[in-house]
Amino acid sequence: MTQVITGRISSTALVAIMCLAIGSPAFGQQARVQAPPAQSANMGKGMGMITPGLMEIGMQTRFFLGVADRIKMTDEQKEKIAEIAYQFQKLAGEKKADLGVAEAELQRMVSREQIDLSQVKVKLGQIKSLESDVEYAGIDSVLKAIKVLTHEQHLLIMTLVTSPAPEQPKWQTE
Repeated sequence: MTQVITGRISSTALVAIMCLAIGSPAFGQQARVQAPPAQSANMGKGMGMITPGLMEIGMQTRFFLGVADRIKMTDEQKEKIAEIAYQFQKLAGEKKADLGVAEAELQRMVSREQIDLSQVKVKLGQIKSLESDVEYAGIDSVLKAIKVLTHEQHLLIMTLVTSPAPEQPKWQTE
């Protein structure tokens, strides 16, 4: 779609517009966005089939600490995983605080009489980035916790999920 501009533009204004256009990323120059360094987590041979299930269980059991006794976790494993959980909670707390501030700022932006949609879009990007950071940290942390466990413990966790839990005495359910 081409728009035709009628009227006179001063030569100074035309030069200023051309300088701005030539220097802008939208006019021929690529914006330089640095990609994060490549990272990977080698989970070990044969782990591809059970890692997603372990991840889900790990998130539901406080990084497996909730089933530590049932999978015979050693004290050293408990300490390592407790540190992983602490680091995740610390980072998640910081990001969630930042998220609360960003959401409050967004609410302030959209409650004005004149709303700058470009600023709203930037703020929404910040909010999504913070949410993504928390989700990524959770995935990274649970993968670290999985790697602390032995393969036998991995298999035991998977069998715990597929077999029904032992019945609790009646006095514990009341």
